[in-house]
Amino acid sequence: MTTHAQSSPRVLTGTLWLSLVFAAAYAQEPLYSSSQVRHFLHGLANGGLGLLSEDWMANTADARPVFSFLVAATYRYISPLVFHIYYFVILGIYFYSLVGIASETFGMNRSSRAWFAYCVIIVGLHAPALGYLSAHATGVNFSRLLHDGLGHQYVLGPALQPASFGVFLILSLYVFLRGRPLGAVFCAGLAALFQPAYLLTTVAMIVSYMTVLIRQEGKVKQALLVGLVGCCLALPVLIHDRISFAATSTDALVEAQRILVDFRIPHATKPSEWFDYRALIQIAIVVIAIAGCRQQRIGPLLLIPFLASAVLTLGCLITQNMTVALLLPWQMFAVLVPVSTGLVVGGAVTMVSRKSGGPPPRYARTIDFVFIIFALLLVVSGVVGAIHKRASSLDREDAGLLEFVAGERRTGDLYLIPTEFDGFRLYTGSPVFVDERDYPRKDVEVIEWYRRLNLAKKFYAARGDTACDILDELHARYAVTHVVVRGDLQGQGELSGREWCAATLIFSDDHFRVYKLTRHE
Repeated sequence: MTTHAQSSPRVLTGTLWLSLVFAAAYAQEPLYSSSQVRHFLHGLANGGLGLLSEDWMANTADARPVFSFLVAATYRYISPLVFHIYYFVILGIYFYSLVGIASETFGMNRSSRAWFAYCVIIVGLHAPALGYLSAHATGVNFSRLLHDGLGHQYVLGPALQPASFGVFLILSLYVFLRGRPLGAVFCAGLAALFQPAYLLTTVAMIVSYMTVLIRQEGKVKQALLVGLVGCCLALPVLIHDRISFAATSTDALVEAQRILVDFRIPHATKPSEWFDYRALIQIAIVVIAIAGCRQQRIGPLLLIPFLASAVLTLGCLITQNMTVALLLPWQMFAVLVPVSTGLVVGGAVTMVSRKSGGPPPRYARTIDFVFIIFALLLVVSGVVGAIHKRASSLDREDAGLLEFVAGERRTGDLYLIPTEFDGFRLYTGSPVFVDERDYPRKDVEVIEWYRRLNLAKKFYAARGDTACDILDELHARYAVTHVVVRGDLQGQGELSGREWCAATLIFSDDHFRVYKLTRHE
């Protein structure tokens, strides 16, 4: 029979309050920063931001339609500020789930002092303040190290994105520990619905649930029901993937995979790119947690995804199979690492609490006060960090350029921009020829993106008539209407030499210039 640690109303209320503390201390980045510039494009285009519906990239096959629907509906009918609220809630769910898993495993909520200490430590380990201090002191961001996964995969990033919905995988573990397997499967399926890349992790977790139900509890029928519900939840994701991303041809598929694996995302798809001492530390944390909890119900729930990830990763290394590499089997560690960190901390706090019997009564209040002050300092650091990030986003060298383009956009405009200049689309609402950050998923679209990228890079590396020849091709094939150049590129703005290449300077500051190709008038 499964028993569960009982949470008193006081502990439950405290967990909810501390979830708010955690979310405040985490310090979100401003909107349309980091990976949002890539993941929000389809949704904002569908939601009516500027002229993004005319952008080529916005019309490629969408790998995350449910997330894009959420973005579109929020932008069109509510407010972009609500994206911050979504992430605030997600941060709270993450914290609530970690605390719940530790409480179910170690019964920490039976001791309010040990429980409170654990909660504050978890807040501290995730606070950007720890990452900032550790990075400056040692060169290693310990905050990211302790809750990121392998291969630059993570659940909690600097702002809302599809990966953030991995919190529902962590919540799924907690719900299962609470004796609600169907609820656990639903949570896991929800994560895959918003981020299809989590499907492999979702399947591994559902298999672990079925294994525990059969081997530990003898509930064969319930295990089969869990598997059936899991299949039903995964089916829409699989059908969409099959329809939208079926191979156009074998050659196109191989070429697209090569572009992604070798050029665009080798940092995520090649273990040789990310396997280092930090990866060893993260693997060690997971192994310690699994070994320490081998007698607990959580043990096999972590062990099966761990083994699945290890086997698939080794298979990828041996066969060099690009299809397996793009499945990112090591992405399971994005869930395993933070859960394992929480368990290792929970085990340590529980062990200290039991061996010491708690602090002497005359010091207990002082210790509680110290933890409260520490939690408040973390909140202050998070708020200050968020304000600083907001100020930095406003004081950027391209602010004048972005404001000008947003105010001047017209139907039919197409901007050629420096390829490393991400975020231009979302800040201006204007279509872009190509950039490095945004890339599609369907094979022929990946190949076209790569072709565009090479053309753009060739233009920015060229001078004089050579640049004009490339612009001629871009105009003829893609109807490029505007060119953005950096002010430090000597001669790049001299787009004269032949009549068709005559261009009118319509914006200039210390950093950028914008030319309009007059042939379109």
